[in-house]
Amino acid sequence: METLDAIAKRASIRKFKPTSLKDGDLEKILKAGMEAPSAVNKRPYAFVVLKDKALWGQEAERVDHTTPVMREAPVSVAVIGDKSRMLTEIFMYEDAAAVGENMLLAATALGYGSLWNGIRVGGENQKYFDRALNLPEDKTVLMIMAFGYAGMENPRKDRFDRSLIHVDRW
Repeated sequence: METLDAIAKRASIRKFKPTSLKDGDLEKILKAGMEAPSAVNKRPYAFVVLKDKALWGQEAERVDHTTPVMREAPVSVAVIGDKSRMLTEIFMYEDAAAVGENMLLAATALGYGSLWNGIRVGGENQKYFDRALNLPEDKTVLMIMAFGYAGMENPRKDRFDRSLIHVDRW
């Protein structure tokens, strides 16, 4: 799939089929994430591949509204911010966003659906996942993405809006 086609086709999927990803495809998705740009190439991130559905139990449901969807996905990946490697905190978040977008686009190009589960910085869901993933003090979960075969259609609408474009000045 061409890059612009993957961008145009990518949509949030909130229902997944139970079928696992093809061998090697998760590694391709992770590799795409690692190819994202990073401020001064600090790469202040790591990944936790989540296959254990126990993580998505009652406590997760209490703090995170996407829990039923995440529990259904064959695999999820948590992008972990590594404070010991960050240049600045804002760059850590920006780098993670680029990592996540690359992974979502790679999944689309490979024929999978995906969902970006945003984590509220300092919120209850971040505290829960940091604890549940047994993260050291200098690590924190920044996002969790679900991947799998889409169990629903989510046709995209053209989001181009010329009124949002300004040249040289507001």
